[in-house]
Amino acid sequence: MITIPLTIDKFLNHQELKFQLLDAIENQKEIDHLVSKDHNISRCDWQTERTNPNRKWLELFRPCLFEHLEKWVKQSHFHGFTINEIWFQQYDNTGSYHGWHVHGSNYTFVYYLDFPDQSPKTEIINPATREKVVLDVEEGTIVGFPSMIIHRAPPNYGTSRKTIISWNMDIILEDNYEYN
Repeated sequence: MITIPLTIDKFLNHQELKFQLLDAIENQKEIDHLVSKDHNISRCDWQTERTNPNRKWLELFRPCLFEHLEKWVKQSHFHGFTINEIWFQQYDNTGSYHGWHVHGSNYTFVYYLDFPDQSPKTEIINPATREKVVLDVEEGTIVGFPSMIIHRAPPNYGTSRKTIISWNMDIILEDNYEYN
């Protein structure tokens, strides 16, 4: 049986960047509050800015993120990557959530930028078994999984707001790839 190609890593620059990123996110002018039957996301820049490369928080994050992803790509025997969209999401501790959903692209990544104790962890559905799996994450973790994996952010009734940065990414294979 094939297992889910899931990656869980520590982001080495977390302590260095956390408060700078949170400050830049807090001061971002263009934000969304997404509310529907499927989600209640307190603050994000999904609708207005997810393809804008000139956001202050992204300018701070990009160099270290690319270094992290380049190592992952090399370890995974891929040739490169393209980030198609990147955004932040904040969940207030009043029950905000993101219901079951999937993404486009090859891979989806989630960086747990501010993840206080009692924050709900991302849940995924194992497509082979239909079993719900709670990801073993903590603040400073980056998780990556195929974008077609059903996942959600359960309601946040913790002690504080949680903040994640997420992105959709395509993997690039070498030209004339062959398996030996």
